Amino acid sequence: MEVNTFVVLMSYVFLKGLRDTQNVSISEQVAIFLTVLSHHTKNRVIKHSFKHSGFTISKHFNFVLETLLKLHNVLLATPEPVPEDSNDYR
Repeated sequence: MEVNTFVVLMSYVFLKGLRDTQNVSISEQVAIFLTVLSHHTKNRVIKHSFKHSGFTISKHFNFVLETLLKLHNVLLATPEPVPEDSNDYR
C-alpha cells in the first residue's frame, strides 16, 4: 500500500473515533488490521510480528473493523443497476 493511501485511511479512522491507546498507536492498529486481511495471517503469527498479546491483536483488529464499518458510505461505492437497453455484454 502506498504511504499516502495509508495516511488517508488513518485520517478517516481517526475522524470516526479510533484513537491511540496506551500501548498501540493508530498506525499500528491499522497495520495489524491490514496485515491480517491482506496476508490471511492468524492471530498467533501476528502477535509475534507486532510483539503484542493475542488478546491485544484481536481487540485492536475489532476496533479498526468497527470503525471501518462506520465508514461504509465513504469507502464503498453504491452499485447502480444496468439499464435494460445497455449494449455492454460484460
